[in-house]
Amino acid sequence: MMSIIAIVLDPKNEEQAAFSVPVSTERNFEENWLPLIKKLDLEWLPLFQTGVDIESDDLIAISEELSKLLALAEKDLSPSIYKDLARRVNELIKGLEKIFIEKSVTVFIG
Repeated sequence: MMSIIAIVLDPKNEEQAAFSVPVSTERNFEENWLPLIKKLDLEWLPLFQTGVDIESDDLIAISEELSKLLALAEKDLSPSIYKDLARRVNELIKGLEKIFIEKSVTVFIG
């Protein structure tokens, strides 16, 4: 089963090389994330399925989209599915904020 994960492209140190944040399984993304993404007409998050490179300048827009996703997920998804999605989204946001302290980093999510 395919998974969506965030990793650093061209890592410059051990921390960057070790950076790996699981986002979602492909099935979970299609069943739970995509319907919400489409409802919200989001720009960045659909790109996670095919893969997208992001830089520190993109973090605010992506964090805002993830927050919108969480707000709708809480209403539309079952509590157990929402809890898992929220945990993964929060880990992703925290991981991106930490890795983008170094401005020149590029992260691939896909």
